[in-house]
Amino acid sequence: MTGPEPQVLPSHSEDVDDSHETAGLVNGNPPPVTSRDTDRPSLIAGFCRAHRCVILLSLGFFQLGAVFGGRINKFISPSAGLGRNVSFTDKFLAGIRGSTASGSAHLGNTTVSTSFTTSFTSSPADTTTTSSSTASSTGKAAGTTGKAAGKKDNHGQKTTTTTGVPTTPVIEYAPMQIMEAGSTDLSSALACLRLTSPNLRDMMYPGDAEAHFQEVNKSFDKWLEKHKYHCAAGYCGPWVENHWIHYFSNLWKKRASGTRLQDIFGPYIPILIPWVDTWVNSGYRFPPGMAEELRDILRPNVLYITVAQNDEGLLARVKYPIKEIPNVLVLSAGGYGHVPVPLLKANEKLVHSKVEDRKYIVSFMGSMGHAPRNLRGEMGKIVNDWARKNKQVAKVGSGKDWRDVMADSVLNLVPRGFGRSSYHIAETFQMGLVPIHIYSDIPWVYYGELWRSETIGFVTSLAGLDALLTRLAANISKIVEVEQNVRRLRESHFLVEGVMDQIHRFMTGQPNDLRCQKLPAAVK
Repeated sequence: MTGPEPQVLPSHSEDVDDSHETAGLVNGNPPPVTSRDTDRPSLIAGFCRAHRCVILLSLGFFQLGAVFGGRINKFISPSAGLGRNVSFTDKFLAGIRGSTASGSAHLGNTTVSTSFTTSFTSSPADTTTTSSSTASSTGKAAGTTGKAAGKKDNHGQKTTTTTGVPTTPVIEYAPMQIMEAGSTDLSSALACLRLTSPNLRDMMYPGDAEAHFQEVNKSFDKWLEKHKYHCAAGYCGPWVENHWIHYFSNLWKKRASGTRLQDIFGPYIPILIPWVDTWVNSGYRFPPGMAEELRDILRPNVLYITVAQNDEGLLARVKYPIKEIPNVLVLSAGGYGHVPVPLLKANEKLVHSKVEDRKYIVSFMGSMGHAPRNLRGEMGKIVNDWARKNKQVAKVGSGKDWRDVMADSVLNLVPRGFGRSSYHIAETFQMGLVPIHIYSDIPWVYYGELWRSETIGFVTSLAGLDALLTRLAANISKIVEVEQNVRRLRESHFLVEGVMDQIHRFMTGQPNDLRCQKLPAAVK
C-alpha cells in the first residue's frame, strides 16, 4: 500500500473512538478539521495527490442529451508533454498513451447469472428469499423461505410481514455475471444502475477509454493540487477513498506491458477523487464549480464508477441530485449509493479471547446521540431491559476502554450513525468479533448476502432486537460459528487490501461478495 502512515490524534471527548458514532464525517457538529500534506511516491504523486476516487457509469445519449449538451463529442488529446509546469495528473497519466490493446488471461468461459430478493428479518426462518446460484468468493449462501405478505413502507420500500416478526425492508440485488478478464460487457453494470433508473438507455465502452480517463481526471486539477487528508474522530487518514486511490493508481502504475484500462476497471471509466477530503477541507461543501465540472465532463453514454465516503452521498449538499448523473455507479461507505462498501479507519487488532470466557453477552460502546430519531438511545433501553429480564450481563456506555469491553463481549451492537453505516462495523469485523447491525429505514451492509444468511453477522431493526437477542443467547454455538467465519474472512473482506480486491473483482466481473442495490429513497 502506497501513501503515508495514518496519523492518530488524541480525542477530546470521553468516548475516545468517536468512529463508532459516525458514518463518514458529516452532519451534526463535526470535529475540527486538522489536515496535513500527503507525500506520495514520485510516479504516482500527482495522481494520488489529486485523489481522484471515482469510476463513473455512463448513461444513454438520447435520454440525457439535453442535460449533457453534446459532451459525447468532446475528446481529449493525449499529446500533452511532461514539461516543467505540467500538472500532477499529467505526471501519472502520461503513461496511458503507451497502452496497447493486448489481451490478458481469461477467467474461463463459464457465465453465472444471479439475482436476489432478500428480506432482512430477525430470524432466517422468517425470511422470504428468492435466489439463483451465486458466484461468490465464499461460496453459496443458504437460502431460506417462509410465508410472507408484501406491502410498501413509508419510504416506498417493499417489505415482508411474517408471523411474530416485524415488517422489514426487502433488498433486491442486481443480477451478477462472471466475465472474462478484460471484458467490457456492460450487462451487470446496467442491471445495477437500472434498479434506480429503470429507463436508463444502453451504454457503450469508449474507444478512447484511456484518453477519456485522462480528460476526466485532469479536469479537477485546479481543485486538488493542495489536497490534504481531513481529520475526524481522532484520526487523520488515509480513509477508504484514499485507499481506493492509492491501491488502484499503484495497480495502474505497475501494470504489465499491454494492459488496458478495462483490464483493471472493467467496463467503467474511473474518476479518482478524494470527495470527502475536499468537501470537509472546503468547509463542508464542495469548492465553487467542482460539482458542476463533474456533471459537465461526463459523457451520457459511458459508464463511470467512484468510491464516496460521505454520509450524504457523492453529491453532498450539491444543488443538483444524483439522478442527473444516473450513469455514475457509487460505491458508498457512508450509506447513500448503489453498492455498500466498508467504512474504514485504522486497522484494529484481532481479539484472542475465547467466547465462553467473555463477561458480556452483548455490548455497545459509543455515543448514544449519533443516529436519527434517538435510535441509539432506544437501542440502549431495549438491551438493558432485555438483560434484566433474562438475567444476562450486558453493557451499554462509552469510554476509553471500548476495545477491552468489545473483546470481553460475545456480541457487539453496531448501530447506524449519522449515515446508514458506521466505522464500528468494520472495527468489529477487524477484531474478529460478531456484530449486530441495527438499521432505521433500510439495512446498509456490505457483503449483504453474507449478512442475510447470517454468515458474518446479524441485522435487525429496533423492533426485532429483543427477539434476536433471545434467539442468539439460546444458541451460543451459532455465535461461535459466525465468529469463526468472520475470522476466516478478515483479510479477504475487512482489511484494506481485501476490500480493494473485492472492489477490483466487482468491477471486472470476478467472483466477489459486494452487491448492488437500489439507491435509497432518502439521503439518510
